[in-house]
Amino acid sequence: MAVATGLLSQSGLTAGTLLALLELRWTFRAPIRPGDTVSARARVADRHTTSRPDHGVVRFAIELRNQRDDLVQEGELTELIKRPAPAPQS
Repeated sequence: MAVATGLLSQSGLTAGTLLALLELRWTFRAPIRPGDTVSARARVADRHTTSRPDHGVVRFAIELRNQRDDLVQEGELTELIKRPAPAPQS
């Protein structure tokens, strides 16, 4: 899980906007062995606004795969994200 969250963080996807980790659901499918190379695949599974216009909630579906493309871990991260300010109306 630490590798997956680290890879997601390094992707820059939520850089400067991540406010809090709200929920983590994780399944371990296969072992990760010393010397393995892993990669994370993430997609936005859901998103919605909150009662605050400057905050939103995003649920990411994440797969962690090894160098043979075997699924080794998968799960969902739900995060509180800072939303951009709305564009001024002209």
